[in-house]
Amino acid sequence: MFLLFACTASTTSPERPLNEPGDWLDEPDDSALIDSGEVLDDTGDSAPIDTGSPDLEPHLGSWIVTAGEVVEDGCGVDIGRGEAGATLELEDLGDQRIALTFSGGERVECALDGSDYLCDESESVDDTARSMGFDADLPVTLSTSGRFSAEDSMSMGTDVEIDCSGGDCVVLEVLVGNSFPCEMRIESALEAQ
Repeated sequence: MFLLFACTASTTSPERPLNEPGDWLDEPDDSALIDSGEVLDDTGDSAPIDTGSPDLEPHLGSWIVTAGEVVEDGCGVDIGRGEAGATLELEDLGDQRIALTFSGGERVECALDGSDYLCDESESVDDTARSMGFDADLPVTLSTSGRFSAEDSMSMGTDVEIDCSGGDCVVLEVLVGNSFPCEMRIESALEAQ
């Protein structure tokens, strides 16, 4: 079921009702955003919006993480992504899409928007706990995005959510020192090789 709420607002003032000469309907807002993506300046002329990020054609091929940092760590685990020295391969898929293949073999596809990129969410199940004899699987969801600051330089952020399913999840929570689901964020700087 979808619910749609509609709101109305009255902008009348006690001194003057709407639609009288000189009210807000007769005076254009000189700074209003219009559908063309342009903003009107004080003279009424249009000027393009400066996004500060020109379109770039990123280097295709190998990239290396030059700096990586876990900036939020609610999980206390190493996921093997975003650490200094880690590598990835960047491939052009056409139609403003790229693919990133990480050194561990995971491949994600990403949409380009100027110099920014947003990757499709990836999901996997980590079976490390199960392989150690625990009745537990750890579903992992990764969301990656970033920005190319130059054709051979980019930043990357990865949001990680880890959950637990199985009879030994409480035991794992005690051993690892956190509860499930947990979240972490890794930020990295990369350079083309």
